[in-house]
This record gives sequence, structure tokens and C-alpha cells, in this order.
Amino acid sequence: MANSTKEQFTARYPDFSSITNEEFGEFVDDSLCYLNESKLGSQFQRAQLLFVAHSYKTKPSEETASVTLESILTKGRQIKKFKAGEVEAEFESGSNSNSGNLSGKTNFTSWLNTSLYGQNLIRLLRKNSSGIGYMTV
Repeated sequence: MANSTKEQFTARYPDFSSITNEEFGEFVDDSLCYLNESKLGSQFQRAQLLFVAHSYKTKPSEETASVTLESILTKGRQIKKFKAGEVEAEFESGSNSNSGNLSGKTNFTSWLNTSLYGQNLIRLLRKNSSGIGYMTV
């Protein structure tokens, strides 16, 4: 199955018609890191469009970019020093359970829960999840 196109995306989500070709391409590429086409089957394209919509909806604006960067970098740790120009961060010693794991399942799910598109993607992924299975003999 082929990747989704920008035309399919803007037809389904006309509110996002201002998305650039570059943004769309980057979000589609990102979706390939998170979505398993063989598991999703016929729902892959729908999941990919939801992922792109969520990514576009939650992308940081110029006004919030530094705040978003700070919140991502600190992730529950006390920041000792933060510098926006030439990005620099220094943290107090000690860490939390998520430090160094920004791509973990919990953080990914938390990020998806920040928009309706992400929440719909979670529902779609759960519906298509095979879960853990076992057989007793």
C-alpha cells in the first residue's frame, strides 16, 4: 500500500489545507517510524492521515517553541540552567523514571492524547492491536 498523499489529507481535513509539501512529507516519514502497515492493513492510510493531522495540529509555533523545548528537555527534572540561543540545558543531579526515554510508550501516548486526532489514532491502534497471546496445551 502506498503512503498517503497531501491531496488525500487536505480532502479529509480541509482545515489543514495550509500544510506545506515539506511539512506533509516530514510527518508522513515520521508516521512510518510509529505505524506498522502490516498490522494495520486496510486501516494504515487512515492511521497515517490521523498521525499527520495530529502532528500538524500539535507542532510548536514560533511563540511556544522555546517553552515546548524546555518542557521536553526537563521532563520532570529540575532545571538548573536553560539557554535558548544555541540550546543549552543543565539539570540538577538525580532523575526520574522517564529521563533519557523520550520515545517511550507512555510519552508517545501522552503526546497523542493532546489532540482529538491523536486520541482517534490511539483508538484505531488499540482496535488493531493483537495484544499478547498465549496457548496452553
